[in-house]
Amino acid sequence: MNKPLKPATQILRGSPRLQRLLRQAESLSKLQALLYQHLAPAQREQLQLGGYDEGVLTLILADAAWATRLRYQQERLLQQLRQHDEFSGLQHIRLKIRPASAAPPARHEERRFLSDTASQNIRRSAESIEDPELREALKRLAQNIRPD
Repeated sequence: MNKPLKPATQILRGSPRLQRLLRQAESLSKLQALLYQHLAPAQREQLQLGGYDEGVLTLILADAAWATRLRYQQERLLQQLRQHDEFSGLQHIRLKIRPASAAPPARHEERRFLSDTASQNIRRSAESIEDPELREALKRLAQNIRPD
């Protein structure tokens, strides 16, 4: 038989480990909100707070380019964050790069080919084109005929 589900508050009251985990999550959320006050919107999208322990603030960035940009602003950011009581002991900002979840696997699309007639028409059209880049692009396209 299925037991009725317990309310979340009852579960949390019964587990000190869950209570501690919830407090840590709330604390990190508050620290991240303070951090985001000092960042441009584009930076906020590329960065998240990894942790704050013993005066070291760890920031997780999407790629090396964003890490480089933030390094140039690191001293200013340290000074601004130290003005908040929560970051009064901040000594150093550590930057870590963790790319966003891997791109979805590339879809294997079936290659499409031109019929002989279409290829010939494109080739003839290319001959009358004055723009050399467009003419060459059309000639390359015309070569995409169905193999026998």
